[in-house]
Amino acid sequence: MFNKNSIIEESAIHNWIKEEKRLAAIDNSILEYVKSKVSDGAYKEIIEELKECWLTYNYEIVKIPDGEMRKCDEYDFIEGVYVNQTTNGGYSGDNFAGTCAIKIAHDEYFQFYYSM
Repeated sequence: MFNKNSIIEESAIHNWIKEEKRLAAIDNSILEYVKSKVSDGAYKEIIEELKECWLTYNYEIVKIPDGEMRKCDEYDFIEGVYVNQTTNGGYSGDNFAGTCAIKIAHDEYFQFYYSM
């Protein structure tokens, strides 16, 4: 049986899903742009970095990255990742969040937010 509250909840869930799909489409278009700017090897390493960061969102292209450069010896194509990290609390205090940025061109960086 439906009531007013269940209809409102269903509408809110529908709107949330719609917004998540919209944001995912934006992130995917930015990834396509990144792919067009870097070599296949660099793109593969960027995807690996995204996976390492667990939850990523709010992809963007910036001219000046946030954070400090962290060298990446494990990668062959990526020189390093600019990281702006904060403690995000969590039960044991070992959750982290912030931004990562990877150089994709002379004056462009692929930057994204993460939470782990």
